[in-house]
Amino acid sequence: MCLLCYVRIQLTFIYFELVMKNNKEQSQMKLNGLFVAIAVFLLSLPCAFAATATWYVSPDGTGDGTSENSPTNSINGAITAAVAGDTIILAEGEYLLTSQVTVSKKLTITGAGRQKTILRQTASGSRVMEITANSTVIQKMGITGGFATNKNDPHGAGILCTSSSSVRIEDCDIYDNGHNLSHINGIGVRLNTATLLRCRVYNNNVNNKGTNVAGGGVHMTTGTIKDCIIYGNKACRSAKKGETDHGAGGGVCVEGNGKVYNCTIVGNTDTTINYSGGGGGISFTTSGFTMVNTVVAGNSASSSVRDYDNAVSYKCNLTEDAVSNRIFNCAFDSGCYLGVDSVQLTKSLDELFESFGDDEIIYHPKENSGLVDSGNSTKYELSSTDIYGVARVTGDAVDIGAVERNSVYERAMFITSSFENLGAPVPAYGMFTACTEGEETVFSATGEYIASDLKTKYKVSGYKVYTNSTDGVEVLDCSGTGDSFSYEYKGVVTRVEWQWEPSAYLVKSSVSALGGGTVSPVETGVNDGDDIVLAAEPSPGYIVSSWTGDLPSTATLSDKSLSWKVTSPVDAVIAFTSETNETETAVLHVAGWTVNGTSQDGE
Repeated sequence: MCLLCYVRIQLTFIYFELVMKNNKEQSQMKLNGLFVAIAVFLLSLPCAFAATATWYVSPDGTGDGTSENSPTNSINGAITAAVAGDTIILAEGEYLLTSQVTVSKKLTITGAGRQKTILRQTASGSRVMEITANSTVIQKMGITGGFATNKNDPHGAGILCTSSSSVRIEDCDIYDNGHNLSHINGIGVRLNTATLLRCRVYNNNVNNKGTNVAGGGVHMTTGTIKDCIIYGNKACRSAKKGETDHGAGGGVCVEGNGKVYNCTIVGNTDTTINYSGGGGGISFTTSGFTMVNTVVAGNSASSSVRDYDNAVSYKCNLTEDAVSNRIFNCAFDSGCYLGVDSVQLTKSLDELFESFGDDEIIYHPKENSGLVDSGNSTKYELSSTDIYGVARVTGDAVDIGAVERNSVYERAMFITSSFENLGAPVPAYGMFTACTEGEETVFSATGEYIASDLKTKYKVSGYKVYTNSTDGVEVLDCSGTGDSFSYEYKGVVTRVEWQWEPSAYLVKSSVSALGGGTVSPVETGVNDGDDIVLAAEPSPGYIVSSWTGDLPSTATLSDKSLSWKVTSPVDAVIAFTSETNETETAVLHVAGWTVNGTSQDGE
């Protein structure tokens, strides 16, 4: 019950109690004073007492967003309609943005998954999202296509967080954002007193535009990066030859009291030249940071003086001891010996992590990588799961990095990205299912796929599970029909391949010249194997002369229609002619209609 309703009920009880005592004058005086007092009290109440609402958004929505059956297609419109404390649900699909999404209220905005709900910026020179409100939660979506060109507002091409406290960005992919400015902090994300949790930040600034970039993936002042994978990002700093300072931080730049916990920072680049900095993986500017259980490997720096500059850089006024005292149970390559109880890595990325294909972003540690059971389980409050939802801790201690060992991440392909990839083992987009050895896991592939020619729709018809034999050769383990199956993981699965089959086709019809008549339906989708009838309606004084197009040989003609069983897309064209046209009339009277150039007997 809301507070206002409760107060009204109490007032009613008081009123009747006083009336029952037959002291109306006294009751009126008391009520007047009580109403004034309560009115003042209610005006002072915070909005938290108001009921919260849920708003719905879909890429093809046409409603007002007040219900799941009436979604709007405008994210900013839903934000405008919402009040602080509300929730906005973004349905699966790609949202082609033409302006920045600005979150100026305390909201929870939730998508359907990091690769299911995609916010793609299409406006030139615009970031994807800016968060200005405290206590906002952004979760389960992809953020891509942001490009910073405004020198007065340059930071965070993907997400810019300018709020002062308690923002959470969870279970998101932030990728392929860029800029062409001379100064920018955080191309993928710029955080201020915010938490980045279970996110993947990758391939930001891959074109290496602009100069003086700090934090190609993430730039953070205060806040926390936790259980995240940060890879393939680029940064650089402009500096005069011989300058000595901190590097740019190809993956992450921490310029305050930021915390980095259980992250995987790999394959990032600092392209600064004429400079003795470095910091291909991560860069620090103050001694207030903390880094725990994080692997920094396979990163590179164009300017490298110290052995470990490819991995880590720190501001020149910091001592090595000061930096080491803020790093606990981390793993470094490039000869980096910073930190307490750190692990020294001498292996390549391929030797550290399981290989699942070039397009996959998993970084699952191998058993002998040095990352397994090497973390600190008490230095900070661990998350209950890793980035992919697997429970921490599964071994003797927490693993170093964003991904916990003792489980394997297999591909559960829910949809392919292009016509050429139908049924292929490596689609451009997919989702991962965590499997625990000896337990049943349900794999499912929901949704349908429309081919690039927009004429054929496909559905999942079955599956194949492949495993590695004892000699390392991939073999078919099992297969079946349907779009879902349960499988007991035995530790040898390499991939799940979904099989696709046509489910519906587009049938279109048109008139070769306007004025002679009409045909219907003009355009319709027909399920595979269903019958279709195209009906012609000649204008007065006209008759049907021919049907042409990619019609099947099994098509059946009648007086004013054409019908067949649909097994492929069809684009049919009907021609009408005037009844006074002797040539066409003769053809019709003698031989009937012409279909694809072949005379047919008419009725």
